[in-house]
Amino acid sequence: MQISVLRSAALLTSLVVAGSVFAGITPAAAETSSCVATELPLPAGTPSDVFAGLSASDSSGRYQLGSLQDVQGNRTSLFWTDRGAPVVLAPFPGTNSPVDVNSKGTVAGVTQDADGKVQPWLYSRGVARKLAVPAHLNGVTLRAINDRGDVVGYGQDTVTGHTVPVVWPGGGKPQRLHASGSAYAVDINESGVVVGSTWTDDGETALVWKAWDAEPVTLTGEAGANVSPTKIRGNWIVGIQTLSDGSVIGARWNLRATKGVSFPNILDSVNSSGDVAYQTVDGKTFVSRPDGTQYAIDAAGYNTVRYLYERGQSVDAAGDRDYGWSRAVLWSGCAN
Repeated sequence: MQISVLRSAALLTSLVVAGSVFAGITPAAAETSSCVATELPLPAGTPSDVFAGLSASDSSGRYQLGSLQDVQGNRTSLFWTDRGAPVVLAPFPGTNSPVDVNSKGTVAGVTQDADGKVQPWLYSRGVARKLAVPAHLNGVTLRAINDRGDVVGYGQDTVTGHTVPVVWPGGGKPQRLHASGSAYAVDINESGVVVGSTWTDDGETALVWKAWDAEPVTLTGEAGANVSPTKIRGNWIVGIQTLSDGSVIGARWNLRATKGVSFPNILDSVNSSGDVAYQTVDGKTFVSRPDGTQYAIDAAGYNTVRYLYERGQSVDAAGDRDYGWSRAVLWSGCAN
């Protein structure tokens, strides 16, 4: 679900080429083989020399979150519905950071005000409301919302100093999740299963909360690796393993087993069939299925998947395409 989508302005500026193919801001499609990348539009009047990317999408493909950044580094958060003109999303004064959206079009995010205080919120149909924060918790970070409206995140306990995982059932009264020491909740599936991790003197351990009032179970990876889940869809989880030699690889787990399957590449996304998206070292993007078959996201440019849709949907994936200037895109026809 939510991942940083923009590189630094300095790095991206070095990639700009004269006569960029992005002459305008209206939606466009570029095709290589059968895979088509369709750009999401930017606000009317936006200059062409901006960097735009996608950070989250809902399961239906109707709603997307992203942002644009100009060459001075100024950033604007965007919310798209049905591939139309985006809404600039700034529900409260301060720095607004939308993080996820569900199939009802409800956006979860946080705002940091001028004094540094962070307020979590939900936005739906043009109306924003603040989420309650547990006592003695500050610096709250939201990470995901499911289609039921359950929200997960974490904050810093001012009494113990621990990072505390939190769930807001249906966007209502917050509930702390059980954890020993500091722990983070990073994603939630449609059944309410939460994934995250904890840090101890032995390193980072992956956690799964199958019930909000119960202790989490752990997931295992390669021997001696620090393991951190990043996403859950259905019964499938993906994450990152940092090996003892400092190298980083991917992993996929199924809720029916605690031992993961390792991948040589970091996995960017997963769907409820267990299909995973990843990039190779030469910058090519593929989707691999549990049976070993795969297909390429081979539209022109450098493609990064942020959301992988279910098999048979009209779109295959959503993410970013760096093609002189980065843009938020939807890919279709890739799995054919």
